Amino acid sequence: TVKRQLERSEKNFRNLIMQAPVGMTLLTGDDHVVELANDQYLMLVGREREGFEGKPIWELIPEAKEQGFDKILQNVKDTGEAFFGNETPVMLVRNGKPETVYINFVYEPLVPEEGKVRSILVVAIDVTKQVEARKLVEISEERARLAMESASLGTYEINVKTLEVHASPRFNELF
Repeated sequence: TVKRQLERSEKNFRNLIMQAPVGMTLLTGDDHVVELANDQYLMLVGREREGFEGKPIWELIPEAKEQGFDKILQNVKDTGEAFFGNETPVMLVRNGKPETVYINFVYEPLVPEEGKVRSILVVAIDVTKQVEARKLVEISEERARLAMESASLGTYEINVKTLEVHASPRFNELF
């Protein structure tokens, strides 16, 4: 029957969220009540499952609201257009202390047939380690560049496959 197919589809959707390898939560209604949240999402936001579902998201994570995520989420609900955040810094209180994490996230509206956004699926991935590693590389590159400039060093690189030489302007000046 159609009812059974809808129930099976709903169950499959919920299982997909709960078993996803990334943080996912389903927010419903005008207050963005947490209908469902998987373990990865709870770990990302530093919260426990007990008492998390069934409450408005901003009651549960007020520090994210203070950073403007509530306005982004409301805009998704109002317009029906998804929002994509890339390496977005967010301060979260995790394990009782404030931490800045970087996340890639999507607020994806789920639009029922009547054309009104009823729920929003949040998909979030913690990319803090990648962002911090890239920043360390950038700092190291800048330090090396400054050291070479201050010592008036010239540098060159040789492509061992093509034997092409790429020299810095200072290297060319010295030769």
